[in-house]
Amino acid sequence: MCNYVSLSDSTLLLHSASNHTLLINAYASLGPFKVYIVPKLKTPLISESYLTTNFHILIIRYNTTTWILDSIKYKSSKNLTDYVIAKADLSDDGLYRLTNLMDLVTSTPLKRKLSRVQFHANLIQSTTSSVSDAYVKPTSTHKRGRYQGRFSHLLGDLNPLEVLKVRLGFPNIKTLRHLIKHQAVHGLDTTTKQIQNIFIRPALAEYQGGMRSFPIYPSITSTIHQDLFETWSVDPVPMPIKSIEGYIGYFSFVEKSVKFRHVSGYKQSTTIDLINALDILIQKYGPRANRNAHPLRVLILDAASTHLSDELHQWCLNRPDPSDPIIHRNVSAPYKHQQNLIETYINHEKNLTRTNLAYNYAPDFLWFKALRYTIVTINLTLLPDTSVTRQEAMTGIKPDVSHYVPFYATGYALAPKELRSDTLDHKAIEVKMIGYGDDLDEHKYPNMSFKQSYQCYIPPNKVIIRHDVIWEHLAPHHSLMNPSIKDRFPETLNPEQELINELVNLETINTSNDEAQPIVELHI
Repeated sequence: MCNYVSLSDSTLLLHSASNHTLLINAYASLGPFKVYIVPKLKTPLISESYLTTNFHILIIRYNTTTWILDSIKYKSSKNLTDYVIAKADLSDDGLYRLTNLMDLVTSTPLKRKLSRVQFHANLIQSTTSSVSDAYVKPTSTHKRGRYQGRFSHLLGDLNPLEVLKVRLGFPNIKTLRHLIKHQAVHGLDTTTKQIQNIFIRPALAEYQGGMRSFPIYPSITSTIHQDLFETWSVDPVPMPIKSIEGYIGYFSFVEKSVKFRHVSGYKQSTTIDLINALDILIQKYGPRANRNAHPLRVLILDAASTHLSDELHQWCLNRPDPSDPIIHRNVSAPYKHQQNLIETYINHEKNLTRTNLAYNYAPDFLWFKALRYTIVTINLTLLPDTSVTRQEAMTGIKPDVSHYVPFYATGYALAPKELRSDTLDHKAIEVKMIGYGDDLDEHKYPNMSFKQSYQCYIPPNKVIIRHDVIWEHLAPHHSLMNPSIKDRFPETLNPEQELINELVNLETINTSNDEAQPIVELHI
């Protein structure tokens, strides 16, 4: 196996009269220069582009003579002998041979600090052993265009990616690399190989023009307290209208270890309301009510004034039981609500609440009832890679959904004898389902629940708890047994039109069976 180097008229000091390849045996150093050893040549071969790129050297050629000049001395001296380093003449074999090789070796021209172009031999595999048999078409092509801006001669020491980024108006680095890789435009004046290990940072102008929020990495949500009930995230959520209970918003809670959800309404969104909501949370799911729960240790909050108040600090510091740990407040950075564990969960519960209100056309002032109903549904989801619901993971009790019905479904609740005034009073009252009896508002029904019962709404503002209720959501069709059922999908179901179509179809069938029978005109 042998290596070959491609030669061209403009790239070699020892010049070839025509394009061809020369066999290279080895590389060698001659003074400060790198030269090639070629068979059948008694002198080493050196590249013209190598000299001009790596040293302050100029090449001037006239007719059959070439002069090698020191470019620094050439600019500062008018004496010819000061800046002419060596001379070469064209020989019969088409190469330029130096008159005295040692003139070049002993000249010690100054090296350039940074070479923008490196000479790389185009190495190919061949079994040819002579110069004349080793012809290969050159693979390099001449690139059109070159940067002609002012001070372009000063760009040699600059990062080529920086130069292109500024010249082209701050495109992103990926775009620049693609342009250079495919040479999609003229005048780039750089190659992929030159920039493959080069990286640049954004400019200050790019920050000023298009800075974005930082990604949210685990920060305040990464705590060492991973046991059940130890870490909770809380955030107040204002609502546009007042609920039937008089709430103007609610506190949304997420437990960190099992992502259990809880909500509590508020009427003023003060520190006292938050403390009351926290007390209710501890009473309902804390260690005294749940043997699997650990004491509360961390609250993840945003930087609202309510969360930074001295009242909340004193509540976290002075626990009723001296053995309880001090509760630590982890506060998200200003305007970075995403650091709060709860941020994504709030959007989820809002979407489901709107869905439950819309399904049976419930009025908007029942939003808190629909929200509590939604939280019950969310806590029925399974923990990742388990067969346990979040409700069971928190309370240790497997949920029973045998009595669950849609929110705001129409039903008929039993009117007990004690509530009927006489024999003719109805024994059933039409009601709307707005919640379950074991999920009551803790502010109105503290530490209280009713098993397999319902919160029943009687317009305009009455709420009762009943167990014996028959719900008509299981028969949503128009019939004599249920004449007032509302049409839930008017675009697909039109009872009157379907009745007309059925009668017309029947008339058509009867007419086809008895052609002598006169056609009856239908009036409805």
